[in-house]
Amino acid sequence: MKVHDTNLSRRTPPGNTTIPKLIIQKPSAWPALNPNFAVRGNNGSELLLPCAVSLLDPDSHDALFSYSNFPASVPRTWSERVYYYENQDDLNYGEIHSSFARLLKAGYEESQLAEDMLAILSGTKPDTEYKPGELAFLTGTVALMFGMEASRFPSALLINLLLLDLIQHGKRYGRTGTKGFSFTTAFHRVTGSGEALHWDNGKPSTRLTDTVEHYWYGGKYPYAVHGTGSGNMSMREQMAQGTEGERYRLNFLTLPQRHAVPRREVALVIHWVESNLSDEQLGDLTYRSLYDLLFARLGVGYLESTDKVFDLRENPRKGTGTHRPEVKDEDINDEVFWYSLGKYYHVNPSCKLLPGYDKSKNDILFASEYALPGWALETLEIPHTSNSLTQYIAIKSLSTEDLRSRYINHFGNSTWNNLRQDWYHGKKTLKPNEKENLTKEVQKRVDGLSSDRIDTHVANLQRAIDKLKSAGSLLIQRGVPVKGPFETAELAEKTACLSCVPQKHKELVGAYRKKLEKEVT
Repeated sequence: MKVHDTNLSRRTPPGNTTIPKLIIQKPSAWPALNPNFAVRGNNGSELLLPCAVSLLDPDSHDALFSYSNFPASVPRTWSERVYYYENQDDLNYGEIHSSFARLLKAGYEESQLAEDMLAILSGTKPDTEYKPGELAFLTGTVALMFGMEASRFPSALLINLLLLDLIQHGKRYGRTGTKGFSFTTAFHRVTGSGEALHWDNGKPSTRLTDTVEHYWYGGKYPYAVHGTGSGNMSMREQMAQGTEGERYRLNFLTLPQRHAVPRREVALVIHWVESNLSDEQLGDLTYRSLYDLLFARLGVGYLESTDKVFDLRENPRKGTGTHRPEVKDEDINDEVFWYSLGKYYHVNPSCKLLPGYDKSKNDILFASEYALPGWALETLEIPHTSNSLTQYIAIKSLSTEDLRSRYINHFGNSTWNNLRQDWYHGKKTLKPNEKENLTKEVQKRVDGLSSDRIDTHVANLQRAIDKLKSAGSLLIQRGVPVKGPFETAELAEKTACLSCVPQKHKELVGAYRKKLEKEVT
C-alpha cells in the first residue's frame, strides 16, 4: 500500500513509498507470522516492520506496525510500536485501560467485549453493534496483543487466550474470591479513588529537575508492566532454560522486578487451569496433562478443525499458594519503613509494590547481596562504607578500558605502599632520592605486568560489576532504607502504601494530616 510520511509522522519510511499490507483472514496467521513484528536477537533480516494490518475488512487498515521513529538505523529492542489506524495513536496501557473504561461506561459488558475480541481473532466480525471508533479500538487491541506482544513474548499467544477466557466467563480470584478479571484491571491498576498503583522505586525526572518519577505497577495482563528495565525478554528466556549457577539463583530466589512478566503469566495459568478442572482433577494433575490442556486451548484458538469447548465451569481457588503475610492493625507500631527515592512507606517488608526482595532473608536490607566485594571497592577506589546505590552510580558507565586503567593504577599504588613499608619502614617523609628509587621500581613492576594477569583481574572485576548490575538499576534506585514513625515518613513526603498499610492506619494518617492543616491555619 502507498503511504505518505506527512500523515504518519516518522512512523513509516520518509517520502512517498510503499509498505507491505497483511490481510489476516485466519487466526493461524498470528503464530505463523510471529516473532517478526518485534526485534528479537538476530531476526533483523526477517522483520516485517513497517507494515499495515487488516483483520476484518481487506479494505481497512486496522493497525500499523512500525518503529517509534523511522528510519531506525539500528532498531533497538522495544522500539517497535502499534499505531491504531482510527486515530494513528500509539496507545500506552494506561490509555488502553481508559478506553475500555469508556466502553464499559457506554453499557457494553465485560464478557461481551472478551467474546467479541476472540471473534475478531478468528476473523469474524462481532454481532454487537459498535460505533466505528469502538470496533477499530478492539481490532487494534487484538493486533497489539496477538501481533506485537506475541512477537516480544511468544508465550502471549497462549496467555492472551487465557485472559480473555477468564474475563468472558466472569471468573473471580483473590483470598476472598471477590476480585473479578476485568479489562479495567488487566492493563492498568488504580485504587477506588482513581490513584494509580506504582512500583516503589524512583528515577531522576527527565522533565523536572531535582525531582523523582515513579513507574506504574501495571495490570493483570502480564505484558502491561512498566519500568522493569531492559532485559525482560532475555531474562525470561533464561528462566525457561533452567540455567544452573548464579544466574539461576538470581532468577528463582530473588525474582527481581524484571520477572514481573513471567510471574503474572504463571498466575494467569493457575487461575485458568483451576477454572477448568475440579478439585479431584487438580489432585491428579501432572506436567503432561497440564501441557495437553494448554496445548488444546492453543488448538481451539488458532485452528479451525477443532470442536473442543472450554467453558470454565469451575472457579479459581481462593487460597492459591503462599501469599504475602497480611499486616493486622494490632501489629502496627510507631515505626514504618521507606526508601529515600521511594513513593510509599510500608509496614510489610515483602509488599508487592517493592520492585524485588530476597525471599531467603525477607528483610528490608537494601540490595546488600549485590554489593561489590572489598577487593573490588579498593581497586575501583570506592569507599567501603558506600551503599549499593552509590556503588552502582560509580560503576554503571565503566568500560573495559576503564577497568584496565583502574586495576593498573591500583596495582601501582599498592606496590608503592608495600615497597615503602619494606624499604623505609613506612616513614612519613621520604628523601628525594628515596622517592626517585621507589618511583622507578614501581614503574618497572607496572611495566612488567603480563596481559594475562591484567585480563584475569579485569574479568574478575567485570563479574562483580555484572552481579551488581543484575540487581537492576530500578531496584537499586529505590535509594537508602529508612525507618521511623509515620509522621517522619509524611514529612519526607512519602504516602501510606496502597497495598500493605491497613485501612485503619490510613485513617490515622488522614487525621494526622488534618491536624497539620489546622495548625497551619
